[in-house]
Amino acid sequence: MRASAASLGALLTVAAACGPALPVRRTRVDREERVVADSDARTRWFAGLWAMQRVLAQADLRRLDALGPLRSMLCLPADAGLPQVAAAARVRFGRDAIQQGRVRLRRTSEADDALGAWAESITATNGVAVSEHPLAVIEGALRLEQVRGDDADEVLPRVVSAAEVAAVQCVAHRTAGEQGAAGPLVAAQVAAVLRRSAAQGMIFERMRALSEGLQGQREAMIQGAPPALVPELRAAEGALRGVAARAVMQMHESARLEHWAQGLLMPDGEVAPPEVDDLGTQVDDSTTP
Repeated sequence: MRASAASLGALLTVAAACGPALPVRRTRVDREERVVADSDARTRWFAGLWAMQRVLAQADLRRLDALGPLRSMLCLPADAGLPQVAAAARVRFGRDAIQQGRVRLRRTSEADDALGAWAESITATNGVAVSEHPLAVIEGALRLEQVRGDDADEVLPRVVSAAEVAAVQCVAHRTAGEQGAAGPLVAAQVAAVLRRSAAQGMIFERMRALSEGLQGQREAMIQGAPPALVPELRAAEGALRGVAARAVMQMHESARLEHWAQGLLMPDGEVAPPEVDDLGTQVDDSTTP
């Protein structure tokens, strides 16, 4: 028995030595950690990259947070797809005779100001003083309008509380749409998804521009940098490309969810009017896949 155990141990040791090694993340940038550099300028530069990595780490969770309450209100499982959610919501709308209409979002100066303040704060001097995530402020500042001909009336947001979501009574094995929250509450939550996804799209649009700006400054940051910092700056090139690619992916996903929610709030076959800003100017939607 002892000889067999020793042979097995030796075999496992050899197999481990010969097997493929796991990749080692050698730099702090690769590990998505904050880098404190030799100068305020370089520390601010690394702070911008680090802040965007932190936002991206939470991006999928924030989107799921927006859809989770809606699924719960419709008594649907957590993995229910958008077509199933839409079908159940339309049943609830029909039961309560919800008056649907053409809707659009209006991008306000308050939303742009919140986004700009956040973008400036992520390069704070010591890389720690990152302001509060702007998502809640931006989505609260976006205006939802119902369009009738040439006129548009603002639709005041109805915030659905966690207690209202928790109070929904669900019975197993019932047909989707035949139970759940009342139509007005479901419509309010769909509007919340619309605003959340639009706000996230704005954030990731700005992140793509920020990452490209930092990429353009990288060579200047390498000049005169101490040797110990050069590997971090070289690793940052790939990290910034990754941030830009992930930001674009999140922009597309946000746009898809925004258009889904907007379409759900309108009668079948209606086309959403263009998004506008405070001056009534159409907002560019070229990022939509």
